[in-house]
Amino acid sequence: MAINADIKYWNLLPIIFVAACNLCLADSIVSIPINENNRQITLQPDSVQNISLARSIDLLYQDSFVAARACVDSMIIKDQSFWPAYVFKLGIIYMEMTDNEHYDRVEYFQDLSDSAITGLDGFLENYPDDKWALFFKGVTIGYTALYKGQRGGWAKAILKGLEAGKYFSRTIEADTAFYDAYLGLGSMNYTRSAKMGFITTLPFIPDKRKEGLSQIQLAADSSRYLRVPAALELAWAYIHKKEYEHAIVITDALLNRGIKGRQVLWAKGMAQFKYEDAAGTIETFTLIMNGLERQGNQNYYNIGMCNYYIGQACYWQNDYTKALAHFNALLNQPVDRETAKRLKDTYEDAERYKKKIRKAVADKRRS
Repeated sequence: MAINADIKYWNLLPIIFVAACNLCLADSIVSIPINENNRQITLQPDSVQNISLARSIDLLYQDSFVAARACVDSMIIKDQSFWPAYVFKLGIIYMEMTDNEHYDRVEYFQDLSDSAITGLDGFLENYPDDKWALFFKGVTIGYTALYKGQRGGWAKAILKGLEAGKYFSRTIEADTAFYDAYLGLGSMNYTRSAKMGFITTLPFIPDKRKEGLSQIQLAADSSRYLRVPAALELAWAYIHKKEYEHAIVITDALLNRGIKGRQVLWAKGMAQFKYEDAAGTIETFTLIMNGLERQGNQNYYNIGMCNYYIGQACYWQNDYTKALAHFNALLNQPVDRETAKRLKDTYEDAERYKKKIRKAVADKRRS
């Protein structure tokens, strides 16, 4: 899980997956078209499938990834050609990998993505205008973009994001009231322009950040089941825009509704840290760290970053003893080579804070 606000905005946004899940619930009461052989000709889940999807969504927001996967697996066992279930599982695995920063399941993630794309392509050959198939393919491609962005391949991530955006656009063309699809399209538009930075000031390069935010807001306002993930998307956009108070208001509203998963806490904690709210930073990142330790299977990147944020907040409060404890916990925790490489700059910054603390303590003794 990346920690820089710009990068974290990409990471904690497997929102597209949740959008897909919620969409299934949105139209569950609509009758499903069938052809002359009485075969379903849309990938819209039926009411029975929606029960498992709804349960998996609830579990996902509780950080209960294993149980969420079990819900989706039960659908795949029952119908191995129900490709949306593969997409849901792909999203759960992606969120789990970013939550514990363990990527030992990358090959499985990629194989699952390939299986979903193959199945969706086969369906679209026969039913090219099915809005559900179009949407799910956009979601699947979007996960490839998210993963590449997570691992630093921004150029490839943007290209994949543009490809996913085409499918979201086609979904909306098929049904302009398919408001949940605006979330994926808005995320792509905003993130692409945000990563391009100053280039968008050139006359031939459009800046789509405002359009992207409007699309995300449309999903938040008009979708029947997508308000929570859209709210999180907006929170990260506000963090990127340095409007931290807005992000805190959004995340507090979610927490007050009982939505207390780490995906919400990361957004709130980062907004508090950027806003230099010391007490809030300590409280929120302590909750995240405790949750990660209970979850287990950590490579200690995220836990290390929690110690860094808490240590810096303690420094702001002049609580040097606690600050040193957290910086030392970060610096002394054994990690693998790749994690150590990713934490290199954070280690150096922690050492600088330790020097500041030693100087402050020495100055106090002399005074």
